Amino acid sequence: MACALIRGRHQVVGADWHVLHASLKGLQQACASRSTRAVRCNKMIKLKFKLDDQFLVDGFKRYRRQHAIRNSWFVLKIILSCVFLILAFVSIYHGDYKLLFFFAVVVILMLYGHKIDYLFIKRRSRKSPHINEDVEIILSENGFQAVSSKSETKAKWSIFTEAVAFRDGFLLFQGPRLFNWLPFNKISEGNIQKLIDLIKANIEIYKIIEQPASQGFGPKSGPHP
Repeated sequence: MACALIRGRHQVVGADWHVLHASLKGLQQACASRSTRAVRCNKMIKLKFKLDDQFLVDGFKRYRRQHAIRNSWFVLKIILSCVFLILAFVSIYHGDYKLLFFFAVVVILMLYGHKIDYLFIKRRSRKSPHINEDVEIILSENGFQAVSSKSETKAKWSIFTEAVAFRDGFLLFQGPRLFNWLPFNKISEGNIQKLIDLIKANIEIYKIIEQPASQGFGPKSGPHP
């Protein structure tokens, strides 16, 4: 009978040990899961902005700025404008006002053509059903997500072909002309350095036009028409 009691006690202790072991294992898994979620949350970046016409123009300005020949073209425009102005004065001297008008139009288009482009962008954007929407961009290890009151878009990182860095934000390209503009001053959760690290880790081609500023925005570099 004593042996039976001892055997029963051992069975109870063994059963308690299995229960305790299972509880500890479950606790470890819960902690690991919580830790994984915490890491994922730490890597999540959110941006909030109003998709108005000025936001679209700001993105297009960066798109123009990232072209390699842009600075050379800017210098060339100044030189050609000076030449056409000289020709315009020569036309005045000879009384050829038609030629004067032609040269004046060419100079205006060369110096202010980009502003005309911006006006067209603003005008076209007003026809979009998404204009003036409040948009939230969520970036994480899982990819890119854009949410507004009218739509929701999700994309894997693999869809982005190139990231272009500026002092005040990023252009994320999906091919040569389709891009998303992510300005640093619209970050609502996370910080600039985390955004930089996340983009570097997930987009293979990373090009720097201006060194991104981790705090505030650094001085502008080069002419920005």
